[in-house]
Amino acid sequence: MIPFLVRNEAFLDQENLDQVLGYLDHLREENLAPNLSRIQFSTLLRRVTAWYEALRTTNYDPSTFPLAWPEARFRGYKEEGEHFDFLIVQLTTAKALEEESAYMKHCVYSYLPNCAAGKCSIWSFRKVFQGEAIIRVLTIQVDNIGQIIQVRGEYNAVAKAEEKDVIRQWAKEAGLQVLRF
Repeated sequence: MIPFLVRNEAFLDQENLDQVLGYLDHLREENLAPNLSRIQFSTLLRRVTAWYEALRTTNYDPSTFPLAWPEARFRGYKEEGEHFDFLIVQLTTAKALEEESAYMKHCVYSYLPNCAAGKCSIWSFRKVFQGEAIIRVLTIQVDNIGQIIQVRGEYNAVAKAEEKDVIRQWAKEAGLQVLRF
């Protein structure tokens, strides 16, 4: 993947780099990774754009999946800071997943069936400024046995060191295990 990105660095900015990496990560997880030596960047970018658009416009039939589901057995987290607070809250409705997906520009909404079935829980890591302004920072996937299996920011960006420290502290207090960031 690195040679492909280096060959095409003139076409990359931070936004489409995060999108491309998110898409390639999705393909890798599904065992569908393309041969990057045989694909043009413009072709890949069209696929990336189409994939993200399909995720944003996915509508689940409410008769098939519930609009809300029970909370996981793990508790959320709040850490007060000098300038802002960190807050980790569970998303327990289809609407909340849809909003998180739209704001963070990633595929978390596609996890609706797994959340509704109790296979995983999705958490929103936020910064709260002066008790009012809320900024979504990361989305966290926890499996049903308490393992943090995925952490992604906007356009599937990776967590920063300070954010990883907060997640580790939450994991310690909530009895979770961090498998990967």
